[in-house]
Amino acid sequence: MKPSKYNIEQFTPLGERIIVERIEPPSEQGGIVLPDAAVALPTRARVLSVPGDAQDVKPGDVVHHDTFAGVSFSLSKIDDYLILEMKDVTAIITPDAAGGVY
Repeated sequence: MKPSKYNIEQFTPLGERIIVERIEPPSEQGGIVLPDAAVALPTRARVLSVPGDAQDVKPGDVVHHDTFAGVSFSLSKIDDYLILEMKDVTAIITPDAAGGVY
């Protein structure tokens, strides 16, 4: 994949959409190794960009969303972003005392 000439700060979602970055759950050591197809998609994400009139969420919030919601895109081999509709966001997650969301 050719490196993108864009960065995520250049994207502004339109309408009732937000741009998020998936948060992977911590990996556990040991146990049975499952193929990628058998591993559930993460349903928690950090909000990166919202439209100017958004009232429910703000950049930096951690949200829970429907499992198969959103349109996935990437700007490099490392980054994986989603464009979600607000109706697919089910909750805003408040970090615990240690600052974790998992």
